[in-house]
Amino acid sequence: MSSVSTALLKTAAIRLLIFDDRVEIINPGSVVGGHTMEEVMHGNSFPRNPLMANFCAKTMPYRGLGSGIPRVLKEDSDVQFVDNKEGNQFTAIIKRPVLSEADTWMQENKVIKRTSKNRYGEWVIVYDNL
Repeated sequence: MSSVSTALLKTAAIRLLIFDDRVEIINPGSVVGGHTMEEVMHGNSFPRNPLMANFCAKTMPYRGLGSGIPRVLKEDSDVQFVDNKEGNQFTAIIKRPVLSEADTWMQENKVIKRTSKNRYGEWVIVYDNL
């Protein structure tokens, strides 16, 4: 949960970058207190702000401190985590699947009617009846 793990004294925002082949979630602040990525990947929790972590544990859908990265790795092993101490940021890189032959066929045969952005700025794909 990026909002709980972020460096709270930094003014940088959590960034979500979407590319054709990957999604990157960039968190200000690296892994805290000299701890290693191996510790984090095994589920060890090092909250920057224990009050925030406690509040979120009681008010948000929650599965246990330190459980996020192990759950991600269990679901999809093609996720990369980069702890950049020099740049003081932590990045999760999630690979996106390349268009399949079926997707390419649908685009070429005009099965996709149109794409547009909704009022929230999200892309929406409208399909014709198949």
